[in-house]
Amino acid sequence: MHLNIVLNNPRRNIENLRKIVAFINTLNLEVLILPYMHLYGPFISEDVLNNMDQAKLKEYISSSYNLYIHKLVLLAKNYGLNIFIPGVIEVAGARRYISAILVRSFTGEIEKYRKIILSGIDEKLKITRGSDIHVFKLDNTSFTAMIENDILYPELARLNLLFSDFMVIGLPQNEPVKKYESFIKVISKSNNAVVVVPGAIVYKSTNLYTSFPTLIYDETGELMYRYSGDEQALIIMPVSRIKRVGVGEESLIDFYRVYKLIRKHFTRCIKYEYRE
Repeated sequence: MHLNIVLNNPRRNIENLRKIVAFINTLNLEVLILPYMHLYGPFISEDVLNNMDQAKLKEYISSSYNLYIHKLVLLAKNYGLNIFIPGVIEVAGARRYISAILVRSFTGEIEKYRKIILSGIDEKLKITRGSDIHVFKLDNTSFTAMIENDILYPELARLNLLFSDFMVIGLPQNEPVKKYESFIKVISKSNNAVVVVPGAIVYKSTNLYTSFPTLIYDETGELMYRYSGDEQALIIMPVSRIKRVGVGEESLIDFYRVYKLIRKHFTRCIKYEYRE
């Protein structure tokens, strides 16, 4: 879903989503994929961290997240729709994560993937690093997620896609990862999988702040769809188009081989947080 996001206005963004979910309710979608940081937009920056009172920032993040999850659960239950957000600041007790979250239809059950490769800004925000991949399994398909700097590690993508049909990548609309297109092409081509990158139009009050296109890459690494219009748009892809033959049939030997490779380099890689 290519959505409008108003910077630092969670209630307006949630209300916009509510209207859209009510409108598309009859389409029988497998999952609705929202843009990265749909709740409040890409508001975290060096300026925010240096100039905003940290106690107020912490309270803002916590209260916004709790409201968001409550509303997403209500929407998922009331409209029978799986809703996925590929990037939000999750508050779990005293810890904060940048997480991709699936809210399941009817039950409101929540599943999470927590960002593994952190940036310098993440560390200043005292974000806790995630430790595991996650496959989101639906009735007719399955998918996995990577967030921002995660895409810089093709071995991590390989592990993510061993047992899922496609991948969703969450990228900041204002400052995406450098050369992200090259990394995404490698991920899709080397794993023979479709990759979806949801975009958004971000406003600061009523003025355009930034925008980022919705992108879909095919199994060969080619860009098969791009939407960069100035209107909100629902982009529908048939499940049959993203279904991968043989998913789940890979041997455990292959799984543990890749996992062992990642663990071998993980300590060294994390020291540098991301590759230039």
